[in-house]
Amino acid sequence: MAYNQNERDEMRAAEGLAPRQEVKTVDTSYGKRDGRTADGVAGGNDVDGWGGNGSCSGVAPAPSMWEAYKLFWKNYTNFSDRSRRSEVWWVVLVNFIISSVLGAIFIIPLLSFIAEHRELVETLSNDDLAAMLMNVFTGPGLVCYLLLLLYYVATLIPTLSLNVRRLHDIGMSGWWLVLLFIPCVNYLASIGLLVVYFIDSKPETNEYGPSPKYL
Repeated sequence: MAYNQNERDEMRAAEGLAPRQEVKTVDTSYGKRDGRTADGVAGGNDVDGWGGNGSCSGVAPAPSMWEAYKLFWKNYTNFSDRSRRSEVWWVVLVNFIISSVLGAIFIIPLLSFIAEHRELVETLSNDDLAAMLMNVFTGPGLVCYLLLLLYYVATLIPTLSLNVRRLHDIGMSGWWLVLLFIPCVNYLASIGLLVVYFIDSKPETNEYGPSPKYL
């Protein structure tokens, strides 16, 4: 014969025993955004991406090449925020492709002319050679040269701002880029900037804003 809980408690009381206390379990399977377990005790990592120190360990998806290139122009004069390394490398790749295409159209006619008239080129004076090369560059070569020059000028400021934001992303001041314009130091500064391109984003929020990579 089965007894319910009240009947069992009455029987235990008649025997002089204390009622049985129901043992309740606490479900700790849900996430802890403040780094605490379900019963309020400080604990370790949770299951929804938040760490035990109260910070989120989620990672934002990296921008595509086209998205990074659009951000490059959209943040033309943005010298205050942060940029993750994937943004920099996509822009470097796109700029390399554009420069290579325009440069190839500019250089190929020159190389072809020198190869075909090698003996003639060796006998010409510098002035005559310059005049002859100008005739070679009249056309697609000259147009591509001017486009390449204009592209370099147009990307000067956004490239500078992107490098500043990359420094901000690892907690450094953008004023370090001044070293690029100091003779005898600019070579080492260029190597240092290349190293910065490989450094991962700092996950914590700094004086330049929240991390563009870690949510």
